[in-house]
Amino acid sequence: MRLPLLLLLVIGFAAPCRAQDVPVTGRHQDMTFPAVEVNTFAAAAYHRKLAQQRAAGLIDTNAALVQRVRRIAKPLIAEAGRLKYRASLWHWEIHVSDDPDVNASSMAGGKLLIGSGFMRRYRLTDDELAAVLAHEIAHAVAEHVREQLSEVQLRNPRYSYSVEDASAAMGSDMGLYLSLMPLSELQESEADQVGIDLLAAAGYSPRAALSFYRKLVAHDADADSGGLFNTHGSDRGRLQAVTEFVERMEQSRSAAAQ
Repeated sequence: MRLPLLLLLVIGFAAPCRAQDVPVTGRHQDMTFPAVEVNTFAAAAYHRKLAQQRAAGLIDTNAALVQRVRRIAKPLIAEAGRLKYRASLWHWEIHVSDDPDVNASSMAGGKLLIGSGFMRRYRLTDDELAAVLAHEIAHAVAEHVREQLSEVQLRNPRYSYSVEDASAAMGSDMGLYLSLMPLSELQESEADQVGIDLLAAAGYSPRAALSFYRKLVAHDADADSGGLFNTHGSDRGRLQAVTEFVERMEQSRSAAAQ
């Protein structure tokens, strides 16, 4: 049977979609890039950044601090594998940077970086540090980077993107960046929600997330405003949302115990 030319073009240009749901929230995701391609790309970028910062004497300079971060992260990473089996197979890495511009970040496939200055600035307790790490681990578990890159492909089905091309487009196309902001804000809220689940499952206090966000609000004079290019939303708005997440979890656990 001969297919119409238009249908052949659609089949030729459309990337195959790999549907999945985010753990905890159940939100549906359409992925066009295979996880292994995104994770390989992210690992290469992560190791380039580490090499640059290591050459500048900025990586893992305080052995005790690195040990503390990894000790706190260990049960969270174990719970990440519970939420998504594939995450238990990743080569997780976490390093501490003395670069003052580094706060906390994660890359696809379980690559984390946290700033020593960030931890000092907010005087993070172990549970508060766990809350920060849980948020970043949640981004990885939810495969948010892969989803962002896939969205670039889905919005431009006429083009054949590589992971590298999609990443470059996100960094250079302001219109694309702005169009992806609603998804970025949703992902930040979702990482808070998944992170709270990880916190509780790993034995940390979910309310530590509240105390951390209170510190952010107290520290930030513009806590009510996310700003035009802020993909995270306002600190005060996030505190309110996290409060609701924690209260719902506590109510659910209380009901289950009765």
